[in-house]
Amino acid sequence: MDDNKKRAGTGPVQENRKGNLPENETSTQISDFMYEQIKQRPADRQKLVRTILLTAGLAAVFGLIACICFVLAEPLINSALVSQESSEAISFGGEVTEEIPPEDLIADDSEIAAMAASRTQEEIRAAVEEVLKQENLTAGQYGQIYEALDQIAKGASRSVVEVSGITSDQNWWGDTYENSRGTAGFIAAQSDSQILVLAQVRKISDASSIRITFCSGESADAQLLRTDSVTGYGILSVSKSDLKEDTRETIQTASLGVSGEKLTGHPVIALGRPSGVAGSVIYGIVSGREPLDITDSGYVNLVTDMYGSSEASGVLVDLNGKVVGIIDSDYNRADMPGILCGIGISELRSMITALVGGETRALLGIHGQDIPEEIQKRENLPAGVYVSQVEMDSPAMTAGIVPGDILYAVGENAFTGISALTEALFEASPGDTVLLKYYRAIGDSFEEMSVQVTLE
Repeated sequence: MDDNKKRAGTGPVQENRKGNLPENETSTQISDFMYEQIKQRPADRQKLVRTILLTAGLAAVFGLIACICFVLAEPLINSALVSQESSEAISFGGEVTEEIPPEDLIADDSEIAAMAASRTQEEIRAAVEEVLKQENLTAGQYGQIYEALDQIAKGASRSVVEVSGITSDQNWWGDTYENSRGTAGFIAAQSDSQILVLAQVRKISDASSIRITFCSGESADAQLLRTDSVTGYGILSVSKSDLKEDTRETIQTASLGVSGEKLTGHPVIALGRPSGVAGSVIYGIVSGREPLDITDSGYVNLVTDMYGSSEASGVLVDLNGKVVGIIDSDYNRADMPGILCGIGISELRSMITALVGGETRALLGIHGQDIPEEIQKRENLPAGVYVSQVEMDSPAMTAGIVPGDILYAVGENAFTGISALTEALFEASPGDTVLLKYYRAIGDSFEEMSVQVTLE
């Protein structure tokens, strides 16, 4: 029994000896090991510096070698590329294209000025028309065309003015400020003391004062002398004493051209406010003509291929620098609001002459149109002006004129078209009583009739 106790008491001691250390001592050593700090080996600065220097030296050597190789190989590479380019030509339509130097495309300002000074208006127009006849234009020829057009525009713009209608208003705090609405006009005539400007005064009818700015940039107050009640155009007067001598010498009276059918297809220049901006310029051609339905008038709208502002105003000038139309967006058709159109100056000439001379238009109050010869023959109609509409309370309505009547004479002035009727009315004065002759359809025939009409 004692032996068994001894064996039982010595068992654990023998197991600890196999582990070399008691259990509590082993745990202590493991814990101490886990809290030990591992220190890194200090860096060798000298070795690091040697490595950096060696790398930089090798990079410099490689760069130097690359430069030497490029310098030696460059002549050979360039010669190979040049020989290859010279053997190839870019062609379009069988023609070899050559690069045009920029100096050949854009002329120097001094060269343009010298060219303009040495060429008359007629020579510029002839040169432009000659170039336009060619089928294939080069870039240089296009440049010459626009240089010539620019000279024509600058010459014609000396007669174009900016008309501003000034209105006064007050803000919430009672402070007075000015509003300005602009339109373009042109110098229609000059006297020793006055400058007369034609403009669309209907656009500034509510203005308390009017200011005109000339091509020199100088402005002066203007007075409205008289207005044409049909078109809304008016004559404004500016005293020459309000302008500097330089401005008086720079401006010029506009020359009026011809706006007949031959103008269709020819170049024109839009000046004034064609794009809605004062002083803007647009180039284009007259693409067509169409009659305007205006009271007692045979006015024609010149339709161009140019796009402009819905509030465009100004003039159309031809290659002679003469005014051939007055830009008026109010008469544009609804289907082409952005197309620039101008009332033909040939039909407006009588109205302009009357306004400048202080005369007042006599009104009859009809809307009419010409009867083409082919329709006269086909429908067996007499020559004259076909009445399409009669204004309410007008002299024509008072006299009993109705739509469908064909007018052919005012007094002794016989006519076959609306333009001639307009001329006859300008020769009369408001308040005159004239004999109006016309045809009226009675069954299948037309009966000649006449009536006394007191013009307004």
